Amino acid sequence: MSENQISNAARRSLALTVKDGLWDLLLGSFFVFLALQDPLEQRGIAVWVSYLPAFAVMGIGLVLYMWAKRRIITPRIGLVKISLRRSKERRTVLGLAIGLQLFTLLVYILAMTGWLGRTFPSQPGWLMDALFGVLIFAFFAVFAYTMDTSRFYLYGILLGLTPPLGVILRPEGAVVTTVPQFITGLVMVVCGAWVFARFLRQYPLNGQENAHV
Repeated sequence: MSENQISNAARRSLALTVKDGLWDLLLGSFFVFLALQDPLEQRGIAVWVSYLPAFAVMGIGLVLYMWAKRRIITPRIGLVKISLRRSKERRTVLGLAIGLQLFTLLVYILAMTGWLGRTFPSQPGWLMDALFGVLIFAFFAVFAYTMDTSRFYLYGILLGLTPPLGVILRPEGAVVTTVPQFITGLVMVVCGAWVFARFLRQYPLNGQENAHV
């Protein structure tokens, strides 16, 4: 098998790991509940408390994700095993994606708590929105490229547009900054549910097969 064929086979194997829609459901649920942060804060709830629902959903979602992978997905398609070198490449790219996401969350939290505004008082107001948009899109673009799944590019574009759209849609004193984020999260959940249902129809419980690349 040529190097190009091996690379294509590896990418198809990675794409199979997100073909079940579970990542869509997990990330979509997280962003839906993250959209509740601003309304909760507007009601006088402490900033760190307002983030708890989103991170609680992410924690519970990860547990359910691992359970579903083991009990529902693996019995239908088996285990996808990547060679050591491919595994290292995958970990490098996924590490970059995770790093981008953590950095984005850090900047977001610092901005929401007012730390960035106090530290850099002369920055233009639109700069943070543009930075959030770029970082969010970069994360989803890396994820989409790694998993060879084009719908995550769409998620990246939609979520990348949520910070500037939130500013445009927010009249003074109204709590609508997270409406685009909430809608995008719902889109991800609906797409994930549809992909998951299609996966169950496409791969019924009739044996398993391991794929080695």
